[in-house]
Amino acid sequence: MGILLIVLQLLPSIIETITAIEKAFPGPGLGEAKKDLIIDVIKDSGGDSKELISSITKVIDLVVTVLNKLGVFKTSTPILEVGK
Repeated sequence: MGILLIVLQLLPSIIETITAIEKAFPGPGLGEAKKDLIIDVIKDSGGDSKELISSITKVIDLVVTVLNKLGVFKTSTPILEVGK
């Protein structure tokens, strides 16, 4: 129950962090590096419990999936728009 409460308390910050990282480093193909950045920050700030990291990693994946489905993140970048 303790991990659940921690993750729920962190959820707004996790969402803000995910969107900030996506804004700073837009585009597809960098998802694992972006997730690693969040996890490394958590570990470096003392949140290195394996159970906590595992839970937060799953939450990150869920949040990114939802934001992708909602169209918040672009999952592909057009190379060239012909005629523009």
